[in-house]
Amino acid sequence: TLYNIIQTSHGFIKTMRMELAAGRDFSQEFTTDTLNVIINEAAALAMGFEDPIGQQVRVWGRDGEIIGVVKDFHIASLYDPIDPMVMRLNPESSSLTLIRPAAGQTEEALSVFETVFKEFNPEYPFEYTFVDESFERQYSSEIVIGKLSLWFTGLAIFIACLGLFGLASFSAERRTKEIGIRKVLGATIPGIVGLLSREFVVLVLLAFTIAAPISWYLMNDWLSAFEYHTDLGWGIFVSAVVGILAITCLTVGFQSIRAALANPADALRSE
Repeated sequence: TLYNIIQTSHGFIKTMRMELAAGRDFSQEFTTDTLNVIINEAAALAMGFEDPIGQQVRVWGRDGEIIGVVKDFHIASLYDPIDPMVMRLNPESSSLTLIRPAAGQTEEALSVFETVFKEFNPEYPFEYTFVDESFERQYSSEIVIGKLSLWFTGLAIFIACLGLFGLASFSAERRTKEIGIRKVLGATIPGIVGLLSREFVVLVLLAFTIAAPISWYLMNDWLSAFEYHTDLGWGIFVSAVVGILAITCLTVGFQSIRAALANPADALRSE
């Protein structure tokens, strides 16, 4: 089994807000911590330890013991599984400095840190990056896909609504005399609205029945590329069909209500 080795210093776990599943963090009160290690849950599983605290391990030729286990966290892309990880207390070999400024004081913290940095290493340029920006770059393609999907979905809904509105207008115009006769015979306005809207609701439900399995398959195929991803539960599809029916009723309802409120005498005058 391959293990990721992280060389760190005191305060790393606290700064990154990791959660300890067992044991303790590195402490300046224990000089032997330079030999000891902290592992993640994936490493404990790979080592086969049910209770890893106090177990002896050798890392890069140094013997020590496991003093803590942190809950699994992502150090790579969500496309990849969480690998076993071992943390060693070795500040001299650390190549990065991580800081977490107080909320709203990022600029002040960077200014102070730059001053300290140049005091100790004036010849080396002060460079920094933000973790959230790194994550955003890592998933830039997914962000673009999400935005494009949102815009094209909105456009598709708009075009579909225009089509529904046109079909509803045509249907109401074609059935003007039928509506007039039904009103004369005692049909209620809700009944007529339901009559005109029913056929469109049935067509929309039929379209959803065809599209839902295809969408489920395509989305699951895309999500399967991620080692860690959300699940497509039935709630998503229930919300989708409720939203579609609401949009359909709003789009068709206007024409249906207008046709139902029309004076039947006007529709039957030519008969």
